[in-house]
Amino acid sequence: DRCMVISNANRGINILGGNRMCIDAKNSLIANNGGHGFYSEINDNEVYGNRFFNCTIASNGGSGYFDTQTGPPINWMTNCIVAGNAQYGIRRNASGNYSSVRTFNMGYDCIYNNASGNISQVANGNIVDQGGLLFTDPMFAGGSDYHLQSGSLGIDGGLNLTWAGLTNDLEGAA
Repeated sequence: DRCMVISNANRGINILGGNRMCIDAKNSLIANNGGHGFYSEINDNEVYGNRFFNCTIASNGGSGYFDTQTGPPINWMTNCIVAGNAQYGIRRNASGNYSSVRTFNMGYDCIYNNASGNISQVANGNIVDQGGLLFTDPMFAGGSDYHLQSGSLGIDGGLNLTWAGLTNDLEGAA
């Protein structure tokens, strides 16, 4: 909760191998890393998945979010901004026995201006639009300042996530 993963030489967050491994990121900034902002390569036969709530994943040297999981997990991304990454915004390369039942639920996210494309789904699995997806400029303040400018559709544009324990943003403001 409220982490800043910034300016690493390679990947920002890197999860490899094993069972029952996932990330639960809330109110976090993953930016300016040399490789992918988030990378997950898991062989898991359990139903565990990555969850990103109220996160900004921007300006990374690879894709913003890249998963190659082979198990059946359900992944969530809600109220996030994924923008300006050097490859894809969201890249999924699901394979294995469970690839057809893997789901990536997205809702009230802003996916914008990622160099290779905003969303890439290489194999089976479902990307489910839970509503509110935007493909428009989030209007960052500029440079490495990821605050939103006045007039951004991202300001108060997401879901209320108090059920997930989220009442404050990255800086602790309600």
